[in-house]
Amino acid sequence: MDKWASGKYSGRVAFVCVSLAGPQLASTFVKELKLSACTVAYTEDNPAWGQLGCGGFIVYGSDGRIASRATAAYLEVRERAFHHVESLLDALLDGAKSRPSLPPPP
Repeated sequence: MDKWASGKYSGRVAFVCVSLAGPQLASTFVKELKLSACTVAYTEDNPAWGQLGCGGFIVYGSDGRIASRATAAYLEVRERAFHHVESLLDALLDGAKSRPSLPPPP
C-alpha cells in the first residue's frame, strides 16, 4: 500500500490500514512494513465485517460507497491481486461505471 500511496496514486487515493487488535499491532505494522505514506489506525471495537489485506482489500469510491468489498486475494492469485487493485483504482479515477474483473493469468 505504501508503494501505491507514495507513487502512482500519490495525492489521488487515500490508503488506510486499520488494525483490529489495538494500537500495539498498528504500531508494529508501521515499523515492520515501513509505512510512511498510508494512514494507519486502529479500533478496539469489532466491526460487523472486514477484510484482511492478504485476503484482498476493501475499496471505497470518492462518493464514500463501497466499490469492492474484497479485491482478489494475494494468497489465491499472487501478483494478479495487485493488478486487480490497480485496475479497480484506475477505473474509479477515470470515472468508469463498471468495475474491472480479475486480470487473466499470464
